[in-house]
Amino acid sequence: MLKRPTVDDSMLQRSESLWDCTILSLGSILIVALAIFFAQISSLFTIFQKPESQFSSTGDNRGVTRLIVGDDFGNLKEHVAKFVDRNEPFVCRSCIDSMKLKFWSHDENLREVVSDDRTSLPIRIGRKENNDRTMFARRSDLAPNSEESIYREHEMSFHDFLSIYDELLENDLHYYGAQINVIESLPSLLPHIQRSAPPAAILNAIGPTPPPKYRPISIYMGKGPLTTQTHYDSLENVVCVVAGGSKTFDLYDPATSSLWLYVDRPKHGNASPVTTQKKFPLSKFAIPSTVTLHPGDCLYLPVYWYHAVSTSAHRTISINWWRRPDHLKMSALENFFCGRENELGRAKC
Repeated sequence: MLKRPTVDDSMLQRSESLWDCTILSLGSILIVALAIFFAQISSLFTIFQKPESQFSSTGDNRGVTRLIVGDDFGNLKEHVAKFVDRNEPFVCRSCIDSMKLKFWSHDENLREVVSDDRTSLPIRIGRKENNDRTMFARRSDLAPNSEESIYREHEMSFHDFLSIYDELLENDLHYYGAQINVIESLPSLLPHIQRSAPPAAILNAIGPTPPPKYRPISIYMGKGPLTTQTHYDSLENVVCVVAGGSKTFDLYDPATSSLWLYVDRPKHGNASPVTTQKKFPLSKFAIPSTVTLHPGDCLYLPVYWYHAVSTSAHRTISINWWRRPDHLKMSALENFFCGRENELGRAKC
């Protein structure tokens, strides 16, 4: 008679122990392998990241390059000059240190510095409409029967403006201080503006300071929501938000503007008459690049780029540093814009 083989308890325990050790070893090997794999993937991503120790360019919203500026400005001027040569806008995020912007946070600081209140400022006054956003547009640029708000200018002292601009009166009048000539009208603010300026390398790369008659430094103050008419500027522009809410820019390159924005300079000057697609159906093909600036952000806005600016509902202050454009670039853009070297151009010059 055959006997069933038997296994004593000690042998069984040794077998189970060996099996447990094997499982633990395989688990450890798997963990190490996964760790090495993810480390390799992480290093691969690091290789393709752009360094930000000095500056780099990355996409910001639709079609607007973001310039990241660090502490070492090394070749920043040379880098910015490439954008200027291409007439391409860029946005510089946190271009101005927040500590330098504290002065602009409260109107009391402005009142204290501008103690001589004898200078009158041309303040724009618009009427708030049912769309909850005031449109500031010149009367001559709107159709005679247009129901959209238009602005008029009223001379007002700076202190009177500060006491009223952040309120909507019972008659829905909206006060907006736009393109105020700081050198001529508010020179006591210049030291604070100089401390709040973007890096000199950026300004110098974009161009020299224009003569005083061109308002080389302008300040904009208002409490939205408000929108400007679509227009272009004949000077290079660096605009920085220094306090409050935000400003959103819809930007149209010269080719798009000349084709689809119904440009007629003899009639409308530097503005586009486009207000709605219903009245101007071809304007639907003008697709803007859009960028929003917050306090400390700056935008390089090249010449011949049409733009509309929308200010948020909060008290907002921005400063423009105007620069003189290169005359050869201006000549080339003018010829292209007016169809002299561009058969498709439909702008009336």
